Amino acid sequence: MLGKNWISVVAILAILAFVSACSGSSNGSDNNIFPDVPDQMDVLDEDGTTTGEGTDVKDVPDKDGVDTPDPVDIPEDKDVPSTEVPDEGDDVEEVDTPCQDGCDEDVVDEKPPPMCPCDETLEAWVCGTDGIDYENDMCAACDICQDAPDCVGCTGEKKCDMLNPEGPSGWIEQKAKCEVCICFPDVACENLGMTPPCPAMCGVGPDEVADTEDDVTYAGPCEMMQAYSVGIPACYEDYDEFLNYFGECKEPPCDPCENLPANPVCGEDGQTYKNFCTLSNCPGTTTLAYLGACLDADFCPDCQGDEKTAVCGENGVTYANECAAVTCQAQTVAYPGACCVECANDPVTEVCGDDFMTYPNDCVLMCLLIPKKYDGPCTCDCDMTEAWVCGSDGMSHINECWMTCEGATKLYDGECVGDCPQCPKVFEPVCAGGKTYPSQCFVDCFGVSGTAGVCNGCSDICGTPDNPKPDFGGEACGANGITYPTSCFPEKCHYDGALGSTTGACL
Repeated sequence: MLGKNWISVVAILAILAFVSACSGSSNGSDNNIFPDVPDQMDVLDEDGTTTGEGTDVKDVPDKDGVDTPDPVDIPEDKDVPSTEVPDEGDDVEEVDTPCQDGCDEDVVDEKPPPMCPCDETLEAWVCGTDGIDYENDMCAACDICQDAPDCVGCTGEKKCDMLNPEGPSGWIEQKAKCEVCICFPDVACENLGMTPPCPAMCGVGPDEVADTEDDVTYAGPCEMMQAYSVGIPACYEDYDEFLNYFGECKEPPCDPCENLPANPVCGEDGQTYKNFCTLSNCPGTTTLAYLGACLDADFCPDCQGDEKTAVCGENGVTYANECAAVTCQAQTVAYPGACCVECANDPVTEVCGDDFMTYPNDCVLMCLLIPKKYDGPCTCDCDMTEAWVCGSDGMSHINECWMTCEGATKLYDGECVGDCPQCPKVFEPVCAGGKTYPSQCFVDCFGVSGTAGVCNGCSDICGTPDNPKPDFGGEACGANGITYPTSCFPEKCHYDGALGSTTGACL
């Protein structure tokens, strides 16, 4: 290899020597082939250095008169690329290709390549934000995202952030099919305050029939998450609101009583049952001993000897007797008899039962199948036979038993007529609050106070009882049975507006 190069160098030196000999001095004749060539030229020695101390080679004009640029100096400390061609078998050292366009090789372009059209042969299933399963995220972007530089050919309507596919502006709900619940059992168990692994869990099962709740045993929290999910994602985060208790579900009630609320009763077998329906209808049960949970060694033994007369506690639970409610459970008795849980949300409008006991409302009476004696709390042990009388309290009473029970005497048979029927039918006016009342009795009846005589407004129009104005004739009988000096007084001075009258005194 070196032999060929040396031959080339020797040939060049021979030519240069020949040219130098033929050219003569710088003042030579017109026959010089290379005019303006300096007397001395820098020539490379064998070791690559220059010989002589001549000046740099000047620009040599081409034939067309254009100067040829000076050669480029190569620093001594720089490696000069070899022009040699490696022989076969020689090791070739790899040379790094410089980054084109002056780019920085250490900077990575984070901009992703265009997403569409998608490659359907790549199977990496994702659930799109539209609730549809796609073979991969590219296929999801093609259908969900808008056509844009980052998503060429996309047919969707959403403006997507191509760097964050699962973010708020992304197109992926989860990196799995939509029906897959991505759940980590140990993490979910710890979130419930349990030490992993979680035991089985009993929850209210998803409704398969309207208004039906079926208890279902789940292997763990992840199974419950998926069971209660609606739509996507396939995990319901608030599943624990349907958790009844840890462990497998207990035996469900029999079908006829499945949807009835709990209201405990004690069976003859000494067992407490959820409600009377369960005791009466479910296989293997017994007959009723009494309402309320069984009083035994396990529950309220101190009250076993008391009479079993059911009461309803303020907490809505039926107890076998008042002792069980108050002594054993520190509950106030709401009313006698079993609780009617279906009436729990009804407002309290007390009624008196036929047994002369006060109940919260009509719903409870119907629940207990007790006839109603009357509205309101029980006060008088009287029947409701209608024989109306007007009492001295100015109230109409359904019969004399009620009138007497409530402390009144009879004014007359029949319902009371007019205001304050207990007041005498005399006109002895009292002015109270700017209104003229027939007598002090009326003032007391209405609960006001005043002074004797008609009000000024009345006297200006009608005069006074002792000196009535003559323009309105003589005596008149008011519709309330009171005789007035003239018709002006009932028509112009009545406390509650004009009162009709007839000519002449009342009979």
